[in-house]
Amino acid sequence: MRKRGRLERDLARELDYHLDRRVEDLTRAGLSEPEARRQARLELGGVAQVQEDVRDVWAWRWLDALVRDVRHAARSLTTNWGFALGACVVLALAIGANTAIFSLINTVLLRPLPYPAADRLFALETFWTNTGQASPDVSGPDLLDWRAQNDVFETMAAYATNTDSAVLVGGRAVFANPAYVDERFFAVFGQTASAGRLLTERDIPSDPPDGDAQPAVAVVAHGWAATHFGSDEAAIGKTISHYGNPVAIVGVAARGFRYPDATDIWAPWPTASAANHRNNQDYHAVGRLKRGVDAARAQVEMRTIGDTLARQHPGNRLKTVTVTPLQERLTGNLQTTLWVLMGAVGVVWLIGCANVANLLLARAAGRTREIALRAAL
Repeated sequence: MRKRGRLERDLARELDYHLDRRVEDLTRAGLSEPEARRQARLELGGVAQVQEDVRDVWAWRWLDALVRDVRHAARSLTTNWGFALGACVVLALAIGANTAIFSLINTVLLRPLPYPAADRLFALETFWTNTGQASPDVSGPDLLDWRAQNDVFETMAAYATNTDSAVLVGGRAVFANPAYVDERFFAVFGQTASAGRLLTERDIPSDPPDGDAQPAVAVVAHGWAATHFGSDEAAIGKTISHYGNPVAIVGVAARGFRYPDATDIWAPWPTASAANHRNNQDYHAVGRLKRGVDAARAQVEMRTIGDTLARQHPGNRLKTVTVTPLQERLTGNLQTTLWVLMGAVGVVWLIGCANVANLLLARAAGRTREIALRAAL
């Protein structure tokens, strides 16, 4: 402000100097001083106009214009607070709805999954040839055959989810989301432990015919460990009870890792291999493609393996295998809904803009004479 005031004074002095010099020239030419001053002002084109032209080249002229516009807008809004409140509510609702839905779409659909090389993660699913439908449930023997015969996946893992169940932590019952996984599960997702270690092959319980094997160790989620034990390091070595069976915590997963379905506890579990289990779809399967292998090649090779198994095993005659990008599997049921919802809130935004425009037009209709006078001035 101080610099602008100095520039205004310098501009006024410079204009006065030029006017005085021109008045002197006209006076020497024979005009009276009042007539010479009038003629000098006419030749200059008006002091106010010249000042405005000079101000337009100043670097912060746009800031002055912005400040004046904001002041004018504030005065206009405060004189008619009902109109201002209505316009703000309409715009706030439209902008809020669009922001909320876009944030959801950005998180669910646009951002890649938060795993290393997430574009190489694929779900392996059973494809039923008699119905043309895919199912995420697979049998243990099928998964073992897919793993042994394929040449496109670095590794495959099996997992099975369970409903919320109660576990005992220090004699106190708490709810947790358990999942049963094999020893390759964390490797598929490129995970490391934040404390302790992850599951290994020696942690997998035996699979006796009576199916009574129970896991003796488990890995827990980082947040779950911090909630119930204070920190991830404090959780290592602690014992919890699940369905009456003591389970020792040997590791804590990396911060933020909760797959699948916001899991709290990962317990090791064997992948069944008996041929008579091929009709038991007990598992879900996920795999990581090798570098340089695309989805099309993986699909062709896995479908070939599935067709071969269908010829070899009677239990597989109506099924084969298909691969689906993991992100698509997780969001497939939501994509259409979310994009339709985004279009709907976009229409709401347009309606909000139209409503505000109508409010402005209605307000302007009552100021016709004022606006005409301002235009004339």
